[in-house]
This record gives sequence, structure tokens and C-alpha cells, in this order.
Amino acid sequence: MDGVRRHSAGRVMMEHMNEDQPMRIGIVDNDELTLAALSAYLEQRFGAGSVVWRCVLGGKAVRLCRDEQTRPGMLLLDMSLSDMDGAAVCRAIRGENNNMPVLAITSFPLHRFAA
Repeated sequence: MDGVRRHSAGRVMMEHMNEDQPMRIGIVDNDELTLAALSAYLEQRFGAGSVVWRCVLGGKAVRLCRDEQTRPGMLLLDMSLSDMDGAAVCRAIRGENNNMPVLAITSFPLHRFAA
């Protein structure tokens, strides 16, 4: 392996589900069509209201994750954003909340983001 962990998105999400609380998912992706498709799939899979917010900017995602009122239980994070890269978003969130699962997504080859 090249140091990048590979898991199915569904498996990762199921591992972090709590039957007592609904799934709360935030999505950040620079492509509106991808945001709509991911939101529709996740709402169908995990129920209406499971996607608590979606945005196209990494900076906004960081602010939403830092705020106790809008913090999701899990974040789907595109690694290629217009205002900051996904790795920087992840570092900013991890600096304050190391417990939130972050599922990185990209349409680019993984070696581009492996560190």
C-alpha cells in the first residue's frame, strides 16, 4: 500500500452511526452537481435531514465545523477546492476536533494527495 487508507464510504459511515442519534453529515465540494448528487444519495441512504449542510468553500466548512451548532458528526471533504486545498481544511478542523471522522473524496489520482 502507498500509505493511503482505503475504505468504502458506506462502511466508514456505518461505523460512526449511533442508533440513538441521527447521522449529521457536512459536505464540502467545489462542484455543485457533485454536492447535489452526494446529498441526494446520503439523504436516501441515511434519512432526510442527515445532510446538515453543504458548501463549496473550504474556509466556510472550517467555520461550520468549529461552531458547536453546525458541527457535523462526519465530514465528506473534496481534496480539490477553490479557496484552500482539502488537506488544509482537514488540518484546520483536526487542530480543534480530532474526533470528527473526515472522509476525503477526489476525482484525481490518490498519489496526488498522499503524504
